[in-house]
Amino acid sequence: MKTRRFRGFHGFARGAAACAVTVAMTALASCSPAAWMPRVEGRLEAELAPDSCERLLAQAEDARDAANAPVSAARTDAGRIGAGNLTRWQRLAGAESARALWRQVAVSCPGRFAEGVLSSAQMDRRAVALADAAHTHYVSAADGGTVIDESTKLVIASDVAGTMATAQDRAAFAYEILASRHRADSSALLTLSERHRTLAAGFAARTKDDDARRKVYSVQQLIASPDAVADAATGLRVPTVSAVAMDLVREQLADLTDDDGSDATIIADESTARTLADLLAEEASKALELGFPSFDAALFATRVDES
Repeated sequence: MKTRRFRGFHGFARGAAACAVTVAMTALASCSPAAWMPRVEGRLEAELAPDSCERLLAQAEDARDAANAPVSAARTDAGRIGAGNLTRWQRLAGAESARALWRQVAVSCPGRFAEGVLSSAQMDRRAVALADAAHTHYVSAADGGTVIDESTKLVIASDVAGTMATAQDRAAFAYEILASRHRADSSALLTLSERHRTLAAGFAARTKDDDARRKVYSVQQLIASPDAVADAATGLRVPTVSAVAMDLVREQLADLTDDDGSDATIIADESTARTLADLLAEEASKALELGFPSFDAALFATRVDES
């Protein structure tokens, strides 16, 4: 039986989040003095919120609003003040800030791990699009970088480590099979497969139970539909490679969620939460890079188990 463990919002995290928002908002203001202000309700939430998690949520939402604001046709309505007329650079700064803030939400706000992880990935893809439009360099979270090995501080239950190891191993096998079906992309897919095998080994090293990794899994669907497949959660037709990536993210988020279906995560400490938030946000960004839809109804859909 999984138990519920909540993490408090630490002073360091508060300072980091506040600093990130201050820098982003200063950058926005310096680009165009009267171009943009946070939406009214977000600003009031930040000023009146009873705890710092609520303030962090308001800041993340304001940064997302900046990233998604229209380039022209300035307007004022009940939800925004001056949300229009943002330059590409202002919107890119908002997307980069939102990416970091939503990941901090995952770490710091009880019950919002999945929301923070997926929102961070969504804002990462928004930043990619804005950077491309501005013809500037941007390093996407989809490039990965988080390592799970013997030296990584990771405090999670043995059974959770075991199921995450199996999920990573299954994804590695799927990419290996797909590499044989997509010769043009075989090198990239094999590299991705090797990364997931390494992550699987890192998680497996933290389980006290028998290693549940099977190394070889069912290939029927992969061989039948190597190019596109119906997403298990939404029924949308998506690239098969992206479905593998998103199913991996959903399965791991489920592993880190209570049996009662709440969003409270079973993570013992902030360092572990940060490492897992980084990893899953990177993997979600990779799913979006591979072609999985980034709109809310697709991205935040709950995985349907086949069992």
